[in-house]
Amino acid sequence: MLATSPPHTSGQSTLRRINTRTVLRALREADGPLRATDVALYTGLTRATVVTILRELVLASVAFEGPSEAHGGRPSPTFGINGTAFPVIGVALGAEGVAVRLAGIDGTPLGAARSPLRTRERAAVLRAIAGLVERVAASAGLPVHRLAGLCLAAPGVVDAERIVESRSFERWVQTDLITGLAGLLGVPVELENDANAAALGVRGREGVNGSYLALQWGPRLGAGVMLAGSLHRGPRGGAGEIGGLLPTGSLENVESLVGDEPLTAGRAASPEAVRAVAEVVAPACAVLGLEQVVLTGASSRMPKAAADLEAALRERGLVGVECLPSPAGEDSVVDGAVVAATDLAWRSLLGR
Repeated sequence: MLATSPPHTSGQSTLRRINTRTVLRALREADGPLRATDVALYTGLTRATVVTILRELVLASVAFEGPSEAHGGRPSPTFGINGTAFPVIGVALGAEGVAVRLAGIDGTPLGAARSPLRTRERAAVLRAIAGLVERVAASAGLPVHRLAGLCLAAPGVVDAERIVESRSFERWVQTDLITGLAGLLGVPVELENDANAAALGVRGREGVNGSYLALQWGPRLGAGVMLAGSLHRGPRGGAGEIGGLLPTGSLENVESLVGDEPLTAGRAASPEAVRAVAEVVAPACAVLGLEQVVLTGASSRMPKAAADLEAALRERGLVGVECLPSPAGEDSVVDGAVVAATDLAWRSLLGR
């Protein structure tokens, strides 16, 4: 049985599986543990059916039974999702190294590790990623096959399986990454680009609005577009890929112009780099009506980069756009990869 499948016996009816997923969905969407009566009201199932399913989920360690609560009657136990029953892992691949983060399906941190890149050879890098994942899982006492989902966030334009375009990993273009990594680990794997992952990683953070541009500004330049809390990918998944645009009077795209500039704490980005970035960010913000740009790449190390970019956008007529460094810093990408891996696990768990 897949790690992400709800518990059921071979003779269990299709209706029971549907009802089990309905109960799981209710537990997921709740702000906290629920009584069986609350779940029944939320789902429309009978209380007897809900109680039976909740007991099965507890026995399978998918759910936990919490303290009893009384609401005008006899105290009843509460139930919630056991976050560690379906651990997920996010992997952020960058030009400088790999970051891995392990979490429960409820977001509970379970472990993390980083490693520099010693090669750009695809098979060797995938083996290194798999080894790092195995090490982090082992440190949490988890066998790798228990992982319910993994998201690999890679720099550049990606599709469901491949890097389509990447300045950092040019030789990886059009090679299948998902099959290779899934084959090494034996777990469900999803591919995302780093800018989109960063946008997911800062969603809901203090000071971050519901709609914003997550600007991945470092060795690579791209952006994730968040609109009213939902990631906007565009029809071909390339929304926010501003790095390939040509600034006025330049024969080089903006990523080539700014990608080699070292961005370190305490060092200001060059005026030329700020102007080039502002030139491609400004139209995106104007067309989409965005009033916030969150710096999520290496530039998040430099608080002055946000102020300089905001000033450059004002010079282009965007007076109401706020620029700020990500509250998660460069961890925005790996945090977002965990979010994407969690969504992957839930889709499998709920049969979507």
